Amino acid sequence: MSVGDVLGMSPVDLQGIHILALDLPRSMMWGTLPDTTWLWFLEPQADGTTRLIARIRKRYRWLSPSIAFAMLIEFADIWMIRKMLLNLRERAEALALAESTGGLPQPITPG
Repeated sequence: MSVGDVLGMSPVDLQGIHILALDLPRSMMWGTLPDTTWLWFLEPQADGTTRLIARIRKRYRWLSPSIAFAMLIEFADIWMIRKMLLNLRERAEALALAESTGGLPQPITPG
């Protein structure tokens, strides 16, 4: 994975968005410039945990006919993001547990 690659966003990865910045394992930003960017930033905490900061920026084109669709997506997006972040936390915790016990993480099925 590197800057310029397409991050697949469909079941067969035919469609997606471009990776705009990458500083592994600390941060990744992807989107479609100049309209949308999405940043994930990992911040190690003093207690050994890690905080995930997610930021989405969107520029709306108020006179575009697609503004109604964009507004609809905004209201539905919160549930998708919540589910995605809960899944990410579950995967990260499973990996951390496996590393601390010397085993392999169990596969997690999307739900």
